[in-house]
Amino acid sequence: MGKDKHNQNNTPQYTPAPWVIKLDKQAAKIWVIAERKGKPGIVCRVAHDKDNPPSLGEFTANAFLVATAPELLQACKDAKGDVERLIATIPDCKARRDAEEHLENLNKALAKADLPPAPDLEEEKD
Repeated sequence: MGKDKHNQNNTPQYTPAPWVIKLDKQAAKIWVIAERKGKPGIVCRVAHDKDNPPSLGEFTANAFLVATAPELLQACKDAKGDVERLIATIPDCKARRDAEEHLENLNKALAKADLPPAPDLEEEKD
């Protein structure tokens, strides 16, 4: 198994955008694909529960939501700074309290996306 890319804090790095959808209608499978080292690679496969399957629309919408993850993460990071600056300029009023609530929601969402440092993994030997 190869080692993951890490930043200076030893936090794993996400596969860079863009992520795209590949739908196999015959097999009823959806993959989220991204380019790695110049070749397409699978980021994940969106599966469904055979005992309680979603509609095709819901199944596909879930895949598209997953595929937008890198852009959504970056948008949340960008918005967080903007909302913090906005809060600093607004006197205490409903608009400020709303902005503070939005900032709290952004912080919760970003905390979910934060990964703990990954353990060092040894290379598999053949």
